[in-house]
Amino acid sequence: MTYRAQVRKKGRSAESATFPNRKEAKEWAASIEAAIRENRYFPHAAAKRTSFDALAEDYMVTVLAEFDAKEKATRERQLKWWSEQFSGLSLADSHNGSRLTGSRQTCPGDLYQGQAAQRREDR
Repeated sequence: MTYRAQVRKKGRSAESATFPNRKEAKEWAASIEAAIRENRYFPHAAAKRTSFDALAEDYMVTVLAEFDAKEKATRERQLKWWSEQFSGLSLADSHNGSRLTGSRQTCPGDLYQGQAAQRREDR
């Protein structure tokens, strides 16, 4: 027996997936709904078309210009580390097949969305 979960939100296309048990289906649906609410959900097709390198470049051009020299240097160093981890990967690949090991794994899209949210709060 398999379970199919579907998430439908107004103004978005429906997302669905099949799971071996009900618990996994409910957890997946809850995680997708939370990601949509927190603006950190990248539809899979768009995530496949967007490379981490392009995202990092956009971040450097649009976000880093707003910081003082010290903060800019810190963020550039962090971005360089992330770029080494996810170089050549799409956002979908870097999220689903993370190269990081350890207890804390972060999606590059989460990092970018978090920085964008912080900028809005700082204004």
